[in-house]
Amino acid sequence: MKIALFAITLLLAATGLRAEDTRQDSSSLLLSDPVLGVEVRLADNGQLLSATSSYSHPVDFPDRRGINKAYIVAEEKAKAQLVRFMSQDVSTHRVVSEVDQAAEKASRSRTADRSSWSKDVARTAQESLTETSSSLAHGTLNGVRILSRVYDEAGEQVTVVIGINQKSLKAAAQIAHQPESPAPYSAVDSFPGLRSEVVVVTDFQEF
Repeated sequence: MKIALFAITLLLAATGLRAEDTRQDSSSLLLSDPVLGVEVRLADNGQLLSATSSYSHPVDFPDRRGINKAYIVAEEKAKAQLVRFMSQDVSTHRVVSEVDQAAEKASRSRTADRSSWSKDVARTAQESLTETSSSLAHGTLNGVRILSRVYDEAGEQVTVVIGINQKSLKAAAQIAHQPESPAPYSAVDSFPGLRSEVVVVTDFQEF
């Protein structure tokens, strides 16, 4: 666990150079990327204290089913943002192709007193360049918690904030298999929409 935590810390510290906002207080350093929606807090010794990621997703149908689906999409997108912040594999590939073709055509005409030949030669040269670029992000997140889920009725969108900190990492290390909790479900969907709602964990300020 210590090795995994140290690796995550190094990755976050290295990618933190891309953050657009850096603030430091007496005990920690906050690296923030507002475009990506990721915030990382490091101790003075470089140890990871917490990392959060937020994502907003539109709600197409503002009933309970539609809101819950948007919550799930936003949660997974927030996780993907945090993984992309940690590490990315970027590749580029170029292919140059040249085609040189020659075509030859011969014809013969013949009359009663003579015959003649004609020959046509055509040459076609083609050249093309193909360039592709791609990026792949992959990683393992331990102790991920959903810190807040907010539904904005006026804006018809949800915002989910996920995060990890020292406590959640230690708790995840102690649990071999964490039970899955089913998403809230209402058998009767009400439409049109529900009112705005805010769900925030009690220890949100620790992240």
